Amino acid sequence: MSFDPAGGVGLDPNVPAPPPGPGAAPPFAAPPTDRNKRGLWIGLIVGGLALVLCCVGGVFGIGVLVVGSTEQAKNQATTSVTNYLNAAHDGDWEAARRELCSRLAARYSAAQLEAQEAQLRFTSYTLDEPVIADAVEVLAHLNTSSGEVQRLFLLDTEGTRLAICGIR
Repeated sequence: MSFDPAGGVGLDPNVPAPPPGPGAAPPFAAPPTDRNKRGLWIGLIVGGLALVLCCVGGVFGIGVLVVGSTEQAKNQATTSVTNYLNAAHDGDWEAARRELCSRLAARYSAAQLEAQEAQLRFTSYTLDEPVIADAVEVLAHLNTSSGEVQRLFLLDTEGTRLAICGIR
């Protein structure tokens, strides 16, 4: 039998000692408790404002993208019709044919286009603002010797450009 100074008789020395009693230091420090929730509320408010700003910025960015693409389509439509009418006015029917979509250009050679369009001799023209619907529509006011004639150009996307696919 052995005597243990901790107060036991016959204890095995290989058995660990019991944990320390009251007042002993814990193996790790407990996290401090924040009795003031002010920091939490400030963080939540700042996070909420950041979220609202991101959402508003996203909506604004999409709006700018839509308006920009609409304006670009209008500019391309105006350019295509202007190029066609300038070429027709100058008698450059091959250049006018290049402004047509492939479906329409396959139907008309430069000579056929000249035969169809040459009867309408105009001295000047003005274009209305393009209208974007199913197809982009541009109304042209052609000034001829017999008065004003209106032509409606229908444009559609072909590849990366707008091409004339119909003339009424």
